[in-house]
Amino acid sequence: MQGKTMELMCTCGPTVNTPEMVAALIKEGITTFRINFSYDTRPDHMQCAEIVRAGMKLAGKQAKLMGDIPGPKFRIGMFEGNKIQLAVGSKFILDSDNATIGSQDRVFLPHSEMAKVVEVGDEIILNDGLVVVECTEKIFDSATSFKITTKCVQSGPISNNKGISIPCRLIKTPFPTEKDKVCIETANMLNLEFLMLSFVQCPQDVLSVRALAPHAHLMSKIETPVGVHNVEAIAEVSDSLLIARGDLGVEARLSRVPMIQKHMCKLFAGKKTIYCATQFLESMVNNKEPSFSEVNDIFNAIQDGVDGILLAGETANGKWPVEAVRWLKNVVDQALAFKNQ
Repeated sequence: MQGKTMELMCTCGPTVNTPEMVAALIKEGITTFRINFSYDTRPDHMQCAEIVRAGMKLAGKQAKLMGDIPGPKFRIGMFEGNKIQLAVGSKFILDSDNATIGSQDRVFLPHSEMAKVVEVGDEIILNDGLVVVECTEKIFDSATSFKITTKCVQSGPISNNKGISIPCRLIKTPFPTEKDKVCIETANMLNLEFLMLSFVQCPQDVLSVRALAPHAHLMSKIETPVGVHNVEAIAEVSDSLLIARGDLGVEARLSRVPMIQKHMCKLFAGKKTIYCATQFLESMVNNKEPSFSEVNDIFNAIQDGVDGILLAGETANGKWPVEAVRWLKNVVDQALAFKNQ
């Protein structure tokens, strides 16, 4: 472990949008800049890459560029009145009726592949974890005729086109998606060194992207229980792994994320590069200094054995991007010194 260095990564966005800001972050220790392809257009992504490369020249130091491919995202249909509120114990139906707008009792599910694999007793997560329902009955006649009856076990709001997932099931869906292919094409045009692959479920997902981007470093994001279950096979065909704690906390339960983080670091120690992301310095989106728990989180991640940390909102749209990176570098340096002593 002697002499180990860390990859410090940040996300571009409205706050990181000038060569001067890029140069400042490089001088504070950033080694990789992430372009999130989930947002904006190809011209925006091209401009972002141009700004980062101009910032490198200004700083007199090289950094890497990384594209984050969105991956498959499942969403429900729309509601009359745009949203509903589900109470614990209430019945709620997901069905194939795309001609009828959603109501308090049901909504259209435009993903027959989900209806095909769900089983009675499965938990279904809606609205990024705010609402959880349990499948109580399933009727699946065909891709255009199905009905999933559920009962609510965690109350909350659901609005138009919110996300839906079945954490315990492998959902067979095209990977990469058509949108992903456009993003990969853009990444190839821009000669991005890294590609982050979202919602990887199995090795074939990675191999499918490898065929389209043979020269890129492929970083598979582990953010679902299925991804965790298949992580060893995924690692074999990936250049590195990233523990995406945000979606993982929604899909696998927040309380399990620290255990998964430690397990993956131990499992792949010395074998595969492991990166980690989400909420390391979340309070610094608005505050000039981090909380004690955030500093402790960074320190413990280094002791676990992560090889790099990615900041997201802290730099993409935070008020204190330079200070956030400075704090990250400071804590990482102290954590490495402690680990290597």
